Amino acid sequence: MVGRLLLHLLLRGERREIILGDIAEEYNTRVLPHYGEAYARRWYLRQAVASIAATWRRKNQYIRTHRSRLPRGTTTMYSYWQDLRYAARTLWKAPGFTVVAVLTLALGVGANTAIFSVINGVVLKPLPYQEPDRLVSVWGDHTFSKSLLDRFEEQTQSFSGLSGLNSETFTLTGDGEPEELSGGSVSVNHFTVIGAQPALGRAFTPEEETPGNARTVVLSHGFWVRRFGSDPDILGKSITLGGAGKESRTVIGVMSSDYRPVVEGWDLWVPIPVDPTDFSDYEGTASLSVIGRLAPGVTLAAADAEVKALAAVVQEDNAWIPDIRVQTAGVVSARDALVGGIRTRLLVLFAAVGLVLLVACTNVANLLLARGAGRQRELAVRVALGAKRWRVVRQLLTETTLIGLLGGILGLAAAAWTIFVLVANVPVSLPRVDSVGIDLRVLGFTLGVTLLATLVFGLLPALRATSHHTHESLKEGARTATTGLSGQRLRMGLVIAETALAVVLVVGAALMAKSAWLLQRVDPGFNHEQILTLRTNPPAARYSDEESVRSYYAQVVEAVESVPSVASLGMINLLPMTGSNMGMLWDVEDNPTAEGTPMPRANARSVSPSYFRTMGIPLLQGRAFNSADRSDAEPVMIVNQAMARQISPDGSPLGKRVGGFSGPTYFTVVGVVGDIHQHQLDLDTRPEMYFPHELWSSSRMYLMVRTPGRVEELVTSVKQAIWSVDEDVPISRVRTMDEVISRSLAQSRFFTLLLSCFAGLALVLGAIGLYGVMSYTVACSTHEIGVRIALGASGNAVLRAVVTRGLALVAMGVLLGIGGALGASRVLASYLFGVTTTDLTVLLGVPVSLVVVAVAASYIPARRASRVDPVVALRLE
Repeated sequence: MVGRLLLHLLLRGERREIILGDIAEEYNTRVLPHYGEAYARRWYLRQAVASIAATWRRKNQYIRTHRSRLPRGTTTMYSYWQDLRYAARTLWKAPGFTVVAVLTLALGVGANTAIFSVINGVVLKPLPYQEPDRLVSVWGDHTFSKSLLDRFEEQTQSFSGLSGLNSETFTLTGDGEPEELSGGSVSVNHFTVIGAQPALGRAFTPEEETPGNARTVVLSHGFWVRRFGSDPDILGKSITLGGAGKESRTVIGVMSSDYRPVVEGWDLWVPIPVDPTDFSDYEGTASLSVIGRLAPGVTLAAADAEVKALAAVVQEDNAWIPDIRVQTAGVVSARDALVGGIRTRLLVLFAAVGLVLLVACTNVANLLLARGAGRQRELAVRVALGAKRWRVVRQLLTETTLIGLLGGILGLAAAAWTIFVLVANVPVSLPRVDSVGIDLRVLGFTLGVTLLATLVFGLLPALRATSHHTHESLKEGARTATTGLSGQRLRMGLVIAETALAVVLVVGAALMAKSAWLLQRVDPGFNHEQILTLRTNPPAARYSDEESVRSYYAQVVEAVESVPSVASLGMINLLPMTGSNMGMLWDVEDNPTAEGTPMPRANARSVSPSYFRTMGIPLLQGRAFNSADRSDAEPVMIVNQAMARQISPDGSPLGKRVGGFSGPTYFTVVGVVGDIHQHQLDLDTRPEMYFPHELWSSSRMYLMVRTPGRVEELVTSVKQAIWSVDEDVPISRVRTMDEVISRSLAQSRFFTLLLSCFAGLALVLGAIGLYGVMSYTVACSTHEIGVRIALGASGNAVLRAVVTRGLALVAMGVLLGIGGALGASRVLASYLFGVTTTDLTVLLGVPVSLVVVAVAASYIPARRASRVDPVVALRLE
């Protein structure tokens, strides 16, 4: 039972055996037989606690009486215990101070712990693969064709294996509702390179990459459980995959539940077929990313040098590879490639919360300075009675340590809640979100931050509180300790410091906020309001040729346009603002690219004739597509302004024939449309070329449905219209165009919001610190204020004097902070849009805002000072 366990843990030797025997005898003979087991257990626990307390009281009394005879360790531990008990009593007697100090510290520790947990999960944790430090990304800025991948495998010695991978979309049909899936086409050695094997079944074999044999599939554990109910007999069964699959595939393996794919969200893997005659192997349509595993004994630097050298050789044989791509050739760790540019954003946030913690520590230090000044007489008495200075400092540090531990515990709880909110609202583009959480590393960080903060805000006040001469503090009516000039200067210096730190954060947040505001007002080049977007992907198993695909979409267009609330309908294979892209190299028939000069590149899109009208993209020259632009007619294309300028810098591109990407076929330019932001609003528009869907019959298309009414009311009727053509075609990614644009800005908006929250927190803490100092200054200057009022000073004059003092402190902090912000904000330069780091509206607006905050923080103490009764103030002296 619990009582017996406590006695064994907390008592030792003969004393424990005597107590155990006495309690056991009473328990068995009198209590248990008469009162029952439940009551007896409670009685036993009460007796055990009482016995332990009595034993400790006797022990403490013995220590106090015979301290000089006891071993050194015993008296030291007892003195620490005394310090802890005294600190707890002292803090309990000052609940207002304790609550404010603990909450202030908890805010700083909680914010730091929450952001560190994100950095730990996203950046610091190793990838969940075998020897993850040996896994690398090869030439990550350049996509490979299958033949180029073969060349790298043959001509490099730094890797034990290389694997190509490409994201694909699959359409699962057959049993149950049709479903669109995200998966990967990978090299047959992919799982060997990664260092993982299926939990059920096997991985791919070399024979399965040859055309006609690549009809196998490996499933993720989550997909296997969700779709097939963890069927143990799944191996050997066939599933029908459209899209990239084109045919039924045999399940040969299921990955383990703890396996994380290289690309998050993949539900399945299929082997890449390798066929030298396949058009998809053409260099201009390369789409493979490459990962590799370093060979034993090979360093990352050696592999990087080998890849750089080979990339230069490859460019000599392939003039289409631009110099900038060769300059970026190299090898980086797979973790660094996965994290990408998000690392810098997270480090900026970490620096921001570090400043918040410094502001919090400054506030607590100011509170401790004020509290220490008020305890000067008490501390002086202790020193006068023989206490050494280091002993008094240790007692004060014990109090601050206790505050720190309480703040750390509360901050950890706040961090757990903050992490929950962050993970629930984090943008989908943030990798490895499932790794974010509180683990031993995060707990160790919290403990370290708490102890460091305790030392930062506790040591200076402790030394300051014990630095005064004893006789000065013991003088009757002495105010030297509490109102001394040096003490006031120190507290005001801390206010200036925390104001400067807050300014650095507020300026950075203001720059990001203005950048986000300007970005949201960028014209994307099309009318995005009242448009519903959705994607259809007819399975290739049933729509295996271009004619069947064209026929399906012709019926879909007719069915959707018959819906009463549909104003117009357009289609495109790659939806704007989603990051999807397909680039092609091109030249002009009568003006081919010079030998040895890289061919220009443009984004390629397949669209329906009504796409430009539905999206509100203006037609600037020529004509739009029409029903006559078919596969059996003259090949035509439409280009945007950016590409028109490249085709014909001094004239009209209409009538020019553009090709180089489709064998001997050249396409006649029949129209020019306005530029749009195809990828992101903060990126410049790029050359675009559009082909009629009748000519380039892409099977996976986005439908853009414009309505004069509410878009949400259109979803059900549009889905029903599509399914009336074929109910087995899955419909996915149902969103409004406004939502699509909003998602493209999600990461920047999330980063800006967090930085703004931390800046606001620092500003609030700074205002609280200023309020505290001004209130304390007024309290200590009550006698002086009373004299001034008695001599004729008006209340308004006193009010202005106090507010002016507060403004002076903030002004000095602002000047220092602006200087720091000009240097620190350079880190944000690459994330700003339409704003420079020296933006005058921000650099002037922030000081004005802080002046308002300073006036508000100083007004209440100033108002209280202006109402001091001189008779009462003089009597206090």
